[in-house]
Amino acid sequence: KLTSTLDSVLMGQNLSTASSLIGKKVTALTDDGRNVTGVVDRVSVDADANGENRTLRILVEDQRIDLKNIREVVG
Repeated sequence: KLTSTLDSVLMGQNLSTASSLIGKKVTALTDDGRNVTGVVDRVSVDADANGENRTLRILVEDQRIDLKNIREVVG
């Protein structure tokens, strides 16, 4: 139960961080390793069929980018 609670807290913090990027210019890597630069349009949470293994993604230039693949943020 503690692990589940900590995972939820971490997801909340990460969602807050990702949401603060909306409207900001970022440079990031796509899942296939290409660079993309543009303004963050939205944030989404992907989950597997069981609702586990959730991944935060931002939308940049019609590309869904994993939050951990952001390389640079320009105000």
